[in-house]
Amino acid sequence: MKRRALLAALGTGLAGCSSSAGTGTTDRQTTPARTNRETTRSATTETIDSTATEPGTETTTAEPAADTVDVGVVYIPFAGDKFGKCTTVSHPEVGTYGDPIPQGVSSQHAAWLADAGVSTVMFNFGESRKDYDRLRTFLQADLGPLSVEPFYVISQALRRDRDIEADFAFLRETLLSTDRCHRRDGRPVVTFWDFDFLAWGGSEDSKEAKALVEEYGGPAGFVDYLREQLTVGGTEPFLVGDFFDHAVGGFPDDYAELNRHLDGATNWITAFGADGTGEWPAARDRVAESFAATRSFCDEHDMAYHPMAFPGFDDRHNSCWGSGRYIPRAPAHLRELLELAREYSTGRVNVASFNDWTEGHQIEPGRFRGTAYGTDYLDVVAEFTGP
Repeated sequence: MKRRALLAALGTGLAGCSSSAGTGTTDRQTTPARTNRETTRSATTETIDSTATEPGTETTTAEPAADTVDVGVVYIPFAGDKFGKCTTVSHPEVGTYGDPIPQGVSSQHAAWLADAGVSTVMFNFGESRKDYDRLRTFLQADLGPLSVEPFYVISQALRRDRDIEADFAFLRETLLSTDRCHRRDGRPVVTFWDFDFLAWGGSEDSKEAKALVEEYGGPAGFVDYLREQLTVGGTEPFLVGDFFDHAVGGFPDDYAELNRHLDGATNWITAFGADGTGEWPAARDRVAESFAATRSFCDEHDMAYHPMAFPGFDDRHNSCWGSGRYIPRAPAHLRELLELAREYSTGRVNVASFNDWTEGHQIEPGRFRGTAYGTDYLDVVAEFTGP
């Protein structure tokens, strides 16, 4: 049902269900890009290859990492209709592509990811009804050994009053019940972007979402509802929430109570300063602080932790929702965050993103702001995934 329909129905006695364990959240004082747009928390900046650098960035080639990690990468299926519309400085190596992304292009994307040792595509879902065609088309591509995991943008879905039960039914039938779905201990994994929108209450939409949670009996009941909705063949899902950087300094009580009912956490944190920009050392240090605090919360509540790394951020070129946000972008920056992520991870590391060209944190081969970088970012990922 849609959010408002759910609230009405719950007023006459709807109830939640199943079992729970874990946590998930994200920062609610947020940047303008988190509102009226198709979402990923992302980052972009002037792209850098092995020979061209921004002042103060290094491009030395590291030795292969001693300890390998499992890597999942966020995939943005709505990127295809933004080229030439929202961004004129983004040029994928495969050429600009449409929406849904053509199967041949997705097959090439999958080949690049598999060559870099990535195990899982985190497929952004919940933006619009068009997501159904996007996911169907993607699953028909040649994905090789890659598994696919829903990256459900729950705050966007609720803001737009989507029929989330229809979304969940589609995901059960199309992905969660299939061999292509990423699983942990046999359980299909679902990651929720911006999960603590449900506990924030700082906007009218978030207040409605918070009321919906309370109508289900509070955080435990609502997470049980999500579990029931995403259970396939009697097997409950493994639910992961995006916490952004709320763990720093200790979660607010409402967030902590919501988050602890999930099975795992990730956090897409871009670490901007007050003006929406940031120098790399400060951004890196804030990410490190967030990783440490989130891992501590996960350990306390017996949860998995999948920290999220990114190569930089730059939406200054984005004429649709860009707000001048910038963190320098370089392969060396992605390497630094992957090293931190490996240190704090409980076995899985995420990367944002493969192809969000609109916000400039893409690792897809191509040319950005006049610089061709080839597979430089994918090569960094490969340092962490295999011998």
